[in-house]
Amino acid sequence: MNKAIHILQEGNNLKSELAREVLSKILRGNCLDSDVENFLIEFESKPYHWEDLIGFIQAMKESCISINKTIKKPIMDVCGTGGSGKNRFNISTAAVFVLAAAGIHVAKHGNYGSKRPNGSFNFLEEMNIPFQFNVNEINTLLKESKCCFLFARYFHPGMRHVVNARKKIGKRTVFNILGPLANPIDLDYQLIGLSSEENMDVLIDTVKALSLKKVMFCIGGDGRDEVSLLGKTKLIHVENKIVKEFEFDFSKEIEKIKHDYECGDSHENALTLINIFIEEDWEHPIIKHISINVAAALLCAGQVSSLVEGYEKSNELFKSGAVIKSINHYKKVAAELK
Repeated sequence: MNKAIHILQEGNNLKSELAREVLSKILRGNCLDSDVENFLIEFESKPYHWEDLIGFIQAMKESCISINKTIKKPIMDVCGTGGSGKNRFNISTAAVFVLAAAGIHVAKHGNYGSKRPNGSFNFLEEMNIPFQFNVNEINTLLKESKCCFLFARYFHPGMRHVVNARKKIGKRTVFNILGPLANPIDLDYQLIGLSSEENMDVLIDTVKALSLKKVMFCIGGDGRDEVSLLGKTKLIHVENKIVKEFEFDFSKEIEKIKHDYECGDSHENALTLINIFIEEDWEHPIIKHISINVAAALLCAGQVSSLVEGYEKSNELFKSGAVIKSINHYKKVAAELK
Protein backbone atom coordinates (compact mmCIF):
# COMPACT_ATOMS: atom_id res chain seq x y z
CA MET A 1 0.00 0.00 0.00
CA ASN A 2 2.76 2.47 0.95
CA LYS A 3 4.65 1.63 -2.25
CA ALA A 4 1.53 2.28 -4.33
CA ILE A 5 0.82 5.61 -2.61
CA HIS A 6 4.45 6.69 -3.14
CA ILE A 7 4.26 5.85 -6.86
CA LEU A 8 1.06 7.87 -7.20
CA GLN A 9 2.56 10.81 -5.30
CA GLU A 10 5.38 10.88 -7.84
CA GLY A 11 2.81 11.23 -10.61
CA ASN A 12 3.21 7.73 -12.03
CA ASN A 13 0.62 5.06 -12.69
CA LEU A 14 0.69 1.77 -10.80
CA LYS A 15 0.67 -0.67 -13.75
CA SER A 16 -1.87 -3.47 -13.78
CA GLU A 17 -0.11 -5.97 -11.50
CA LEU A 18 0.43 -3.57 -8.59
CA ALA A 19 -3.07 -2.10 -9.01
CA ARG A 20 -4.48 -5.64 -8.87
CA GLU A 21 -2.39 -6.50 -5.81
CA VAL A 22 -3.41 -3.37 -3.88
CA LEU A 23 -7.13 -3.64 -4.59
CA SER A 24 -7.10 -7.38 -3.86
CA LYS A 25 -5.65 -6.62 -0.44
CA ILE A 26 -8.29 -3.96 0.18
CA LEU A 27 -11.15 -6.25 -0.91
CA ARG A 28 -9.94 -8.97 1.45
CA GLY A 29 -10.33 -6.50 4.33
CA ASN A 30 -6.59 -6.36 5.05
CA CYS A 31 -6.28 -2.56 5.05
CA LEU A 32 -7.29 0.15 7.49
CA ASP A 33 -10.04 2.52 6.36
CA SER A 34 -7.58 5.41 6.70
CA ASP A 35 -5.12 3.68 4.35
CA VAL A 36 -7.85 2.99 1.80
CA GLU A 37 -8.92 6.63 2.00
CA ASN A 38 -5.35 7.90 1.52
CA PHE A 39 -4.84 5.56 -1.42
CA LEU A 40 -8.05 6.70 -3.12
CA ILE A 41 -7.23 10.37 -2.53
CA GLU A 42 -3.85 9.93 -4.22
CA PHE A 43 -5.33 7.86 -7.03
CA GLU A 44 -7.98 10.50 -7.73
CA SER A 45 -5.37 13.28 -7.82
CA LYS A 46 -4.14 12.31 -11.30
CA PRO A 47 -5.71 11.19 -14.58
CA TYR A 48 -6.65 7.52 -14.73
CA HIS A 49 -4.49 5.11 -16.73
CA TRP A 50 -5.94 2.08 -18.49
CA GLU A 51 -3.34 -0.30 -17.03
CA ASP A 52 -4.42 0.63 -13.51
CA LEU A 53 -8.08 0.12 -14.38
CA ILE A 54 -7.33 -3.31 -15.84
CA GLY A 55 -5.59 -4.29 -12.60
CA PHE A 56 -8.54 -3.08 -10.54
CA ILE A 57 -11.03 -4.94 -12.75
CA GLN A 58 -8.98 -8.13 -12.40
CA ALA A 59 -9.02 -7.76 -8.60
CA MET A 60 -12.78 -7.18 -8.54
CA LYS A 61 -13.43 -10.14 -10.84
CA GLU A 62 -11.20 -12.43 -8.76
CA SER A 63 -12.81 -11.44 -5.46
CA CYS A 64 -16.43 -11.55 -6.61
CA ILE A 65 -18.88 -14.44 -6.60
CA SER A 66 -18.34 -15.38 -10.23
CA ILE A 67 -20.92 -16.97 -12.49
CA ASN A 68 -19.98 -19.66 -14.97
CA LYS A 69 -22.76 -19.34 -17.50
CA THR A 70 -24.46 -22.56 -18.58
CA ILE A 71 -26.09 -21.19 -21.72
CA LYS A 72 -24.13 -20.94 -24.96
CA LYS A 73 -25.87 -17.78 -26.15
CA PRO A 74 -24.10 -14.37 -26.16
CA ILE A 75 -24.82 -12.25 -23.09
CA MET A 76 -24.87 -8.49 -22.79
CA ASP A 77 -25.20 -5.84 -20.10
CA VAL A 78 -26.73 -2.38 -20.36
CA CYS A 79 -25.78 0.11 -17.69
CA GLY A 80 -24.58 3.61 -16.95
CA THR A 81 -21.98 5.11 -14.67
CA GLY A 82 -24.43 7.69 -13.27
CA GLY A 83 -23.12 11.03 -12.14
CA SER A 84 -25.41 13.29 -14.15
CA GLY A 85 -26.87 14.86 -11.01
CA LYS A 86 -30.26 14.89 -12.74
CA ASN A 87 -33.55 13.26 -11.89
CA ARG A 88 -33.65 10.29 -14.20
CA PHE A 89 -35.84 7.38 -15.18
CA ASN A 90 -34.35 3.90 -14.80
CA ILE A 91 -33.99 3.50 -18.55
CA SER A 92 -31.42 0.70 -18.75
CA THR A 93 -33.28 -1.39 -16.15
CA ALA A 94 -36.56 -1.16 -18.04
CA ALA A 95 -34.71 -1.85 -21.29
CA VAL A 96 -33.66 -5.30 -20.02
CA PHE A 97 -37.16 -6.73 -20.49
CA VAL A 98 -37.50 -5.23 -23.97
CA LEU A 99 -34.19 -6.80 -24.97
CA ALA A 100 -35.27 -10.15 -23.50
CA ALA A 101 -38.48 -9.90 -25.53
CA ALA A 102 -36.26 -9.32 -28.58
CA GLY A 103 -34.37 -12.54 -27.85
CA ILE A 104 -31.25 -10.95 -26.33
CA HIS A 105 -29.85 -12.53 -23.15
CA VAL A 106 -29.09 -9.79 -20.61
CA ALA A 107 -27.23 -9.96 -17.29
CA LYS A 108 -27.89 -6.56 -15.72
CA HIS A 109 -25.28 -5.68 -13.09
CA GLY A 110 -26.18 -2.88 -10.68
CA ASN A 111 -26.94 -1.67 -7.21
CA TYR A 112 -29.07 0.57 -5.03
CA GLY A 113 -28.62 4.31 -5.50
CA SER A 114 -25.64 5.59 -3.52
CA LYS A 115 -27.22 8.87 -2.42
CA ARG A 116 -30.91 8.56 -3.25
CA PRO A 117 -33.31 5.63 -3.75
CA ASN A 118 -33.06 5.86 -7.54
CA GLY A 119 -30.72 3.01 -8.47
CA SER A 120 -31.54 0.06 -10.72
CA PHE A 121 -32.26 -2.22 -7.80
CA ASN A 122 -34.41 0.34 -5.99
CA PHE A 123 -36.49 0.41 -9.17
CA LEU A 124 -36.73 -3.39 -9.31
CA GLU A 125 -37.97 -3.47 -5.72
CA GLU A 126 -40.62 -0.86 -6.49
CA MET A 127 -41.72 -2.90 -9.52
CA ASN A 128 -41.95 -5.99 -7.27
CA ILE A 129 -39.34 -7.73 -9.41
CA PRO A 130 -37.17 -10.13 -7.35
CA PHE A 131 -33.42 -10.15 -7.90
CA GLN A 132 -31.68 -11.86 -4.96
CA PHE A 133 -30.66 -15.24 -6.35
CA ASN A 134 -27.66 -17.55 -6.13
CA VAL A 135 -25.45 -18.57 -9.06
CA ASN A 136 -27.49 -21.64 -10.06
CA GLU A 137 -30.73 -19.67 -9.93
CA ILE A 138 -29.19 -16.90 -12.03
CA ASN A 139 -28.34 -19.44 -14.72
CA THR A 140 -31.91 -20.73 -14.61
CA LEU A 141 -33.28 -17.21 -15.02
CA LEU A 142 -30.97 -16.56 -17.96
CA LYS A 143 -32.01 -19.79 -19.64
CA GLU A 144 -35.75 -19.54 -18.99
CA SER A 145 -36.44 -15.79 -19.13
CA LYS A 146 -33.41 -14.51 -21.08
CA CYS A 147 -32.51 -12.03 -18.35
CA CYS A 148 -31.20 -11.76 -14.82
CA PHE A 149 -30.16 -9.06 -12.37
CA LEU A 150 -26.84 -9.24 -10.55
CA PHE A 151 -26.98 -7.34 -7.28
CA ALA A 152 -23.52 -5.83 -6.77
CA ARG A 153 -23.71 -5.93 -2.96
CA TYR A 154 -24.17 -9.69 -3.10
CA PHE A 155 -21.79 -10.56 -5.91
CA HIS A 156 -19.03 -8.17 -4.78
CA PRO A 157 -18.94 -8.67 -0.98
CA GLY A 158 -15.40 -7.28 -0.78
CA MET A 159 -16.63 -3.85 -1.82
CA ARG A 160 -17.92 -3.35 1.72
CA HIS A 161 -14.29 -2.65 2.64
CA VAL A 162 -14.22 0.56 0.58
CA VAL A 163 -17.58 1.94 1.72
CA ASN A 164 -16.25 4.00 4.63
CA ALA A 165 -13.40 5.50 2.61
CA ARG A 166 -15.74 6.44 -0.23
CA LYS A 167 -18.16 8.08 2.19
CA LYS A 168 -15.32 9.99 3.83
CA ILE A 169 -14.10 11.26 0.46
CA GLY A 170 -17.67 12.27 -0.38
CA LYS A 171 -17.41 12.40 -4.16
CA ARG A 172 -17.29 10.09 -7.15
CA THR A 173 -14.24 7.85 -7.37
CA VAL A 174 -12.80 5.34 -9.82
CA PHE A 175 -15.27 2.74 -8.51
CA ASN A 176 -18.10 4.57 -10.27
CA ILE A 177 -16.61 3.63 -13.64
CA LEU A 178 -15.25 0.26 -12.53
CA GLY A 179 -18.69 -1.08 -11.57
CA PRO A 180 -20.01 -1.49 -15.12
CA LEU A 181 -16.77 -3.23 -16.13
CA ALA A 182 -16.80 -5.74 -13.27
CA ASN A 183 -19.86 -7.82 -14.16
CA PRO A 184 -19.58 -11.22 -12.38
CA ILE A 185 -20.49 -13.02 -15.60
CA ASP A 186 -18.33 -12.95 -18.74
CA LEU A 187 -20.09 -10.74 -21.26
CA ASP A 188 -20.02 -10.69 -25.04
CA TYR A 189 -21.55 -7.25 -25.60
CA GLN A 190 -21.98 -4.20 -23.43
CA LEU A 191 -23.71 -0.83 -23.72
CA ILE A 192 -22.27 1.66 -21.23
CA GLY A 193 -23.71 5.11 -20.63
CA LEU A 194 -21.52 8.01 -19.55
CA SER A 195 -22.65 11.42 -18.32
CA SER A 196 -19.57 13.17 -19.74
CA GLU A 197 -16.51 12.59 -21.94
CA GLU A 198 -14.15 13.08 -19.00
CA ASN A 199 -12.80 9.50 -18.90
CA MET A 200 -13.68 8.52 -22.44
CA ASP A 201 -10.17 7.91 -23.77
CA VAL A 202 -9.00 5.80 -20.84
CA LEU A 203 -12.20 3.74 -20.95
CA ILE A 204 -11.71 3.04 -24.64
CA ASP A 205 -8.15 1.87 -23.96
CA THR A 206 -9.41 -0.24 -21.05
CA VAL A 207 -12.14 -2.08 -22.96
CA LYS A 208 -9.70 -2.75 -25.81
CA ALA A 209 -7.77 -4.91 -23.32
CA LEU A 210 -10.87 -6.83 -22.18
CA SER A 211 -12.38 -9.89 -23.87
CA LEU A 212 -15.73 -8.44 -24.93
CA LYS A 213 -16.69 -8.78 -28.58
CA LYS A 214 -18.10 -5.28 -28.74
CA VAL A 215 -18.68 -2.33 -26.42
CA MET A 216 -20.68 0.76 -27.18
CA PHE A 217 -20.41 3.92 -25.10
CA CYS A 218 -23.11 6.58 -25.25
CA ILE A 219 -22.89 10.11 -23.89
CA GLY A 220 -26.21 11.95 -23.82
CA GLY A 221 -26.30 15.52 -25.06
CA ASP A 222 -28.47 16.47 -22.10
CA GLY A 223 -25.85 15.31 -19.59
CA ARG A 224 -27.47 11.94 -18.90
CA ASP A 225 -25.63 8.63 -19.16
CA GLU A 226 -27.80 7.23 -21.95
CA VAL A 227 -29.00 7.99 -25.46
CA SER A 228 -30.83 11.31 -25.23
CA LEU A 229 -34.18 12.47 -26.54
CA LEU A 230 -32.96 16.06 -26.30
CA GLY A 231 -29.77 17.13 -28.03
CA LYS A 232 -27.10 15.04 -29.69
CA THR A 233 -25.79 11.77 -28.31
CA LYS A 234 -22.24 10.68 -29.00
CA LEU A 235 -21.87 6.93 -29.57
CA ILE A 236 -18.54 5.14 -29.67
CA HIS A 237 -18.16 1.51 -30.86
CA VAL A 238 -15.16 -0.51 -29.77
CA GLU A 239 -14.92 -3.81 -31.66
CA ASN A 240 -11.77 -5.86 -32.28
CA LYS A 241 -9.82 -2.87 -30.90
CA ILE A 242 -11.20 -0.71 -33.73
CA VAL A 243 -12.94 2.47 -32.56
CA LYS A 244 -15.76 4.09 -34.54
CA GLU A 245 -17.62 7.20 -33.45
CA PHE A 246 -20.84 8.84 -34.60
CA GLU A 247 -23.51 11.24 -33.35
CA PHE A 248 -27.25 10.74 -33.20
CA ASP A 249 -29.89 13.43 -32.85
CA PHE A 250 -33.29 11.97 -31.92
CA SER A 251 -35.12 15.17 -32.90
CA LYS A 252 -33.65 15.09 -36.41
CA GLU A 253 -33.64 11.35 -37.06
CA ILE A 254 -36.97 10.34 -35.51
CA GLU A 255 -39.14 12.99 -33.87
CA LYS A 256 -38.86 16.51 -32.49
CA ILE A 257 -39.11 16.44 -28.69
CA LYS A 258 -39.74 19.90 -27.25
CA HIS A 259 -39.71 19.25 -23.52
CA ASP A 260 -38.10 16.81 -21.12
CA TYR A 261 -40.40 14.49 -19.19
CA GLU A 262 -40.70 14.50 -15.42
CA CYS A 263 -39.24 11.72 -13.30
CA GLY A 264 -38.23 11.24 -9.69
CA ASP A 265 -37.08 8.49 -7.39
CA SER A 266 -37.61 4.81 -8.14
CA HIS A 267 -41.02 4.70 -6.46
CA GLU A 268 -42.36 7.48 -8.69
CA ASN A 269 -40.69 5.98 -11.76
CA ALA A 270 -42.23 2.56 -11.10
CA LEU A 271 -45.71 4.06 -10.70
CA THR A 272 -45.25 5.98 -13.95
CA LEU A 273 -44.23 2.87 -15.89
CA ILE A 274 -47.06 0.79 -14.42
CA ASN A 275 -49.58 3.46 -15.45
CA ILE A 276 -48.09 3.55 -18.95
CA PHE A 277 -48.65 -0.20 -19.26
CA ILE A 278 -52.19 0.02 -17.85
CA GLU A 279 -53.13 2.85 -20.22
CA GLU A 280 -51.11 1.39 -23.13
CA ASP A 281 -49.64 4.86 -23.64
CA TRP A 282 -46.98 3.84 -26.14
CA GLU A 283 -46.47 7.46 -27.24
CA HIS A 284 -45.28 8.48 -23.77
CA PRO A 285 -41.80 10.10 -23.88
CA ILE A 286 -40.51 7.49 -21.43
CA ILE A 287 -41.37 4.71 -23.90
CA LYS A 288 -39.59 6.67 -26.63
CA HIS A 289 -36.58 7.07 -24.33
CA ILE A 290 -36.48 3.38 -23.43
CA SER A 291 -36.87 2.42 -27.08
CA ILE A 292 -33.99 4.53 -28.38
CA ASN A 293 -31.72 3.04 -25.72
CA VAL A 294 -32.94 -0.46 -26.58
CA ALA A 295 -32.06 0.45 -30.16
CA ALA A 296 -28.48 1.25 -29.12
CA ALA A 297 -28.22 -2.12 -27.34
CA LEU A 298 -29.62 -3.97 -30.37
CA LEU A 299 -27.12 -2.15 -32.60
CA CYS A 300 -24.30 -3.07 -30.22
CA ALA A 301 -25.37 -6.73 -30.31
CA GLY A 302 -25.54 -6.71 -34.10
CA GLN A 303 -29.30 -7.30 -34.23
CA VAL A 304 -30.16 -4.17 -36.25
CA SER A 305 -28.30 -2.04 -38.76
CA SER A 306 -29.36 1.38 -37.44
CA LEU A 307 -30.77 3.12 -34.39
CA VAL A 308 -33.93 3.97 -36.31
CA GLU A 309 -34.51 0.28 -37.12
CA GLY A 310 -33.88 -0.66 -33.48
CA TYR A 311 -36.22 2.06 -32.26
CA GLU A 312 -39.05 0.79 -34.47
CA LYS A 313 -38.43 -2.78 -33.34
CA SER A 314 -38.58 -1.77 -29.67
CA ASN A 315 -41.81 0.16 -30.18
CA GLU A 316 -43.40 -2.88 -31.81
CA LEU A 317 -42.41 -5.05 -28.84
CA PHE A 318 -44.22 -2.64 -26.51
CA LYS A 319 -47.33 -2.40 -28.68
CA SER A 320 -47.58 -6.17 -29.25
CA GLY A 321 -47.56 -6.92 -25.52
CA ALA A 322 -44.23 -8.75 -25.74
CA VAL A 323 -42.57 -6.53 -23.13
CA ILE A 324 -45.19 -7.03 -20.42
CA LYS A 325 -45.10 -10.77 -21.23
CA SER A 326 -41.33 -10.66 -20.73
CA ILE A 327 -41.74 -9.03 -17.31
CA ASN A 328 -44.44 -11.48 -16.22
CA HIS A 329 -42.47 -14.48 -17.47
CA TYR A 330 -39.41 -13.38 -15.49
CA LYS A 331 -41.59 -13.00 -12.38
CA LYS A 332 -43.07 -16.47 -12.93
CA VAL A 333 -39.65 -18.13 -13.28
CA ALA A 334 -38.35 -16.18 -10.28
CA ALA A 335 -41.33 -17.21 -8.14
CA GLU A 336 -40.73 -20.87 -8.98
CA LEU A 337 -37.16 -20.56 -7.70
CA LYS A 338 -38.23 -19.27 -4.29
